[in-house]
Amino acid sequence: MKRLLVFMLTLLILSPTMAYEPQSLFDIDMYVTVYKSGAATFKLNVELKDDFYIHYLNNLTASDKKDKAEKEFYTLVYSLVYMNLRREVGEKYKDALLVAPEEGPVKITGNWTAVVQFKWYNYLIPKNQTLQASVYGPLTFLYKNRVFSYRWRRLTMLLPKDMYIVNLAPAPEELVENVATWKDGDYLPIVVLTFNEEVFKQERGNKTKIIPFEEFLNNSTKVLEVSYDTFSGIVSFNAVFSGVKPQDYHIAKLLEEFNRTMKIVEIDAKTTDNGVKVFGKAKPSIEFREDLFKKTWKAEIEVPFKFNEVKVAEGEFAYDSEKGLVTITITEEKDTKKLLIGSSIGIVIIIIALLLLLRGGKKKGKEKRGGLPKEVK
Repeated sequence: MKRLLVFMLTLLILSPTMAYEPQSLFDIDMYVTVYKSGAATFKLNVELKDDFYIHYLNNLTASDKKDKAEKEFYTLVYSLVYMNLRREVGEKYKDALLVAPEEGPVKITGNWTAVVQFKWYNYLIPKNQTLQASVYGPLTFLYKNRVFSYRWRRLTMLLPKDMYIVNLAPAPEELVENVATWKDGDYLPIVVLTFNEEVFKQERGNKTKIIPFEEFLNNSTKVLEVSYDTFSGIVSFNAVFSGVKPQDYHIAKLLEEFNRTMKIVEIDAKTTDNGVKVFGKAKPSIEFREDLFKKTWKAEIEVPFKFNEVKVAEGEFAYDSEKGLVTITITEEKDTKKLLIGSSIGIVIIIIALLLLLRGGKKKGKEKRGGLPKEVK
């Protein structure tokens, strides 16, 4: 149940505040029917609500290009609604078995609405005498190289009536006779079912008290140590959160926020006696300047939280806690002394050479004037 707890609590935090801007192209109502075998059928009623696309498709239809308009709408629903969901499922559970109907996963139903259907044969998988959702958590929606949240308007789930519900998370707004309903979300919920009444009682009795992520964050002392390597152009960081023993989902949420905010190269976390340390490397924004006497690197990174203290291994830094920006400035003095000495010697040699040339020229002039014969009267 440890892995389950991680995402259960993560979902409780993420569902009210989405990490990404919600997709605004479609209104989606999702219906999921779960079977005793662990399989589930998914049916998504999709309605286009984007004004630009509605106007564009209506214009195509009005110009006797109805077939083209419907084909483009089909492609839009197929690629964005169906394939985005399939991609997310495949990334989170590589063994997921999703099968579309023979006629295809998308059916156009008129007025720029469609139905997306498929069957997920291993939606629930066996674990510790329970059947648990193989994929759960926030979903993303890729559109024009941007990441949005996979927002749906309503999710209704029909669960087998003769199975015990060990857990549903986040808690549904309605739960009547094993029919659960959620509203305005962007995730697949955690579902844990069992046929065994004793397992049901045991699991329900072992619930761990939830510490909200904001409470964990607010009661932790947060110290950030950063260093910038001018050779690689990478910032290394250690973020220590101390004072509150983290639950697993706190760590998962911390890693998610660092990944979302920073251009992470690598990241990991390690629990301490009374907290957690998140450490890794990230790519900053870099500004480089060079003149005769010095080289200057200015590296800027955005951090996801307000830190009580920020430390920098080398160079000067500025920390804007409101914007979450850490700016590191490293200045490297050039070895200009040799350059100046060499230049000075060169200038002296040139001056001496010029003086000698001038002096030599004057002597020759005098010799020529002294050697002329005097005029005979």
